Amino acid sequence: MKYSSQILLFIVFVVVGFAGYLAYQIFMDEQDVVQSNIIYSINATALEKKVLALPAINYAVLTNKDVVVIIDDGLIKPSVLMEKLYLAKVNTSTSSTIRASMLGWNDLLAKAFGLYMDWLNKGAKMQKFSSQMVKDFTPHYDVKKCNLSKVTFGYAPRLAEKLNSPHLGITDGYKIMFGDQDYVKTFSSASKATKLDDGEVYWIAHELTHCEQYAGNRNKYAVRWFNELFDYAAAGFVADFWDALGKAIWTLNFDPVIAMLAPENLAQYDDNMPLEVEAYERGMKVVGEIGKIRAREQTKVEFKPKFITSTMNLVPVKITP
Repeated sequence: MKYSSQILLFIVFVVVGFAGYLAYQIFMDEQDVVQSNIIYSINATALEKKVLALPAINYAVLTNKDVVVIIDDGLIKPSVLMEKLYLAKVNTSTSSTIRASMLGWNDLLAKAFGLYMDWLNKGAKMQKFSSQMVKDFTPHYDVKKCNLSKVTFGYAPRLAEKLNSPHLGITDGYKIMFGDQDYVKTFSSASKATKLDDGEVYWIAHELTHCEQYAGNRNKYAVRWFNELFDYAAAGFVADFWDALGKAIWTLNFDPVIAMLAPENLAQYDDNMPLEVEAYERGMKVVGEIGKIRAREQTKVEFKPKFITSTMNLVPVKITP
């Protein structure tokens, strides 16, 4: 009996020990083994169950590789991460005077955006739409946010010559810049919206939507634009952009930042940004509405009744009773 009890206890210990070992293995399997500096990548399931807590992150010492890992693992929203990186960078300065003189994060984004647009505006020749074009497009937009009578458009040589993007339109508030002079000539010569084809109507309508999104506030638009870009761009692009911006903070040389905003660098990302999705949808809607008006105009021309008048010679007829 005594030996039987000892054997039973031994078996119990073995079972409990084995169960503990299995539990430990399961726990370890739910953790990613990647550790980059102070960054831990945790399995999404473990995060959802709130089993594990992330260590505090020292944003001031993160490398580009760390930034990519954090974004790819979905540990923090890229737009939020960028702000934390900037604030950490500012706080590394030992001078309270320098820290106090640094721009806020949103102000920095607005400055970078403004420098890019001002650079792009250089040499652009702007003109206004005809009064009939303004009348035709106005019903599709909120006049309080975008008064079409104030909108100008024109050829921006830097789009075609410096950025190699002739078939592109960029809107800066009430200014719509194109890299193609032929399109500018088409828009300036159009007597009304229905004289444009669907592609031309779409392009104007798309850019006018950006004007409405500005709502007269470039800085506010810039912050939204950058945050959407960060959230929808690839992790590598965001990390490289932070590298360029982080250096510009101290050197005040924003040329590398402007270079990264070249259209060919953004083309694969900006179509998914909510600002662009909204402009696409509005543009297509305006195309449909103006297409209906164009169809009615063509119908009136094709079926306009013609009244034919001819001279009738009345010849008296003698009736014999």
